Amino acid sequence: MSELVKLNRISKTFYSMNGETNVISNVSFSIDENEIVSIIGPSGCGKSTILNIISSLEEQNEGEIISNAKLGYMFQKDALLPWRNVLDNVIFPLEIKKIKTKDNIKYAIELIDKYGLSSFKKHYPNDLSGGMKQRVSLIRTLVLRPNLLLLDEPFSALDAQTKLFVQEDVFKIIKNEKISSLIVTHDISEAIALSNRIIILSKRPCSIVKIINIPFVNLSPSERRKHKDFTLLFNEVFSNLDE
Repeated sequence: MSELVKLNRISKTFYSMNGETNVISNVSFSIDENEIVSIIGPSGCGKSTILNIISSLEEQNEGEIISNAKLGYMFQKDALLPWRNVLDNVIFPLEIKKIKTKDNIKYAIELIDKYGLSSFKKHYPNDLSGGMKQRVSLIRTLVLRPNLLLLDEPFSALDAQTKLFVQEDVFKIIKNEKISSLIVTHDISEAIALSNRIIILSKRPCSIVKIINIPFVNLSPSERRKHKDFTLLFNEVFSNLDE
């Protein structure tokens, strides 16, 4: 299994008029093909900054990133444009990248149909449920054919019940499309239910406390939650968190 991204001794400091803030200290890990990795840690420890460094929205002060990945980025909020219908939202990245070809539009429509939104192509975001909006947001990311998704707390805006359904939905799509993913989350259960590995970070400046391998990666999120070892894993992650 080949590596898509490798972080080697990454450190990051932000500078301002009030001084400097050390956010990340000597963080190293990799993400392989067809792998889902979650990052979990205290609020403000630097989780989202790691995503931003991988995506080149931020630049590290020290260390290197080796990447063979074509990235897609899915944010906390769906960020759908309310004046554009589902199809027009999905093809929006094609317009930005100036690759709105017949083949790419056809692919966008195929994704919409494939994931149960065929009858909603002309509907606007206000007509959709929270879960459907997240699905459209994910399809919009997939239309650029990434092989690594960066997801920054993509379920945090959903209520508890909807969150479970959408996690199942997103997991199936990621697995079906054979895309690797790096997920930032505060939710221990979510990390266990979705991931192959969980990277636990310390307080800021964050470093890696522990990496936990999930033993039942072939199960769906709902099946994992019913597994006899789920509570043991939850307690292991929780015991390594330092709030």
